[in-house]
Amino acid sequence: MGLFSRIFQRKPQESRDFYYTVKCNRCGEEIKVRLDKLSEPSPEYDEKGRVTHYIYRKDVLGQKCFNLIRVEFILSPSFEIVSSEVTGGRLIEPDVK
Repeated sequence: MGLFSRIFQRKPQESRDFYYTVKCNRCGEEIKVRLDKLSEPSPEYDEKGRVTHYIYRKDVLGQKCFNLIRVEFILSPSFEIVSSEVTGGRLIEPDVK
């Protein structure tokens, strides 16, 4: 590896996407959902202005029925799921990468 390629080599960036799958209680459809870490979660701050956690809420609608699945996550500052609540369905798989 030459000097220039080491200088100008891009560092691997952490993905800004987070995928999870929910299953509808009514029809059983499994729906894979993408969460954009930079724009969708709302940060919560402490008195000193530091992010303590993120709140993420999303309504998911599948293609097989009109059952609305409501998802709420509390995420740590490093975007790990601290707690989750799903109504109208259930969380199958958080594909955290």
